[in-house]
Amino acid sequence: MKGLPICDEVGFVITVMDMRNPDHTDVFACGDAAALTVPKLGTIGDLEGNVMGRKIAKDVGAMSADEADVGWMPGVICIGDMSGGKGLYINSNAWFRGETQVLQMGHVPYAQKIA
Repeated sequence: MKGLPICDEVGFVITVMDMRNPDHTDVFACGDAAALTVPKLGTIGDLEGNVMGRKIAKDVGAMSADEADVGWMPGVICIGDMSGGKGLYINSNAWFRGETQVLQMGHVPYAQKIA
């Protein structure tokens, strides 16, 4: 899709927080297809799909603006294994201009991972 007027320089569809392309408002994208989605995680794609579904439902008259225009602030929570009995814990919404940025590494996140 690289080179299309709805995409960025690498081929992801440009969207704003309502998952709609700002120049072509009948074009939506979510998940891995959306330029907005960083990092590319399934949970964020699922949240974006819900946002997109509400906007389409509003457009066709199946949902009120009060229900459809609910703001959202996605975040990432990840517990990973670093091997050697150590792990990492990430809790962040900074990719979407939030203020939460937590990174912890050591044995406690590993214990959380295996629990």
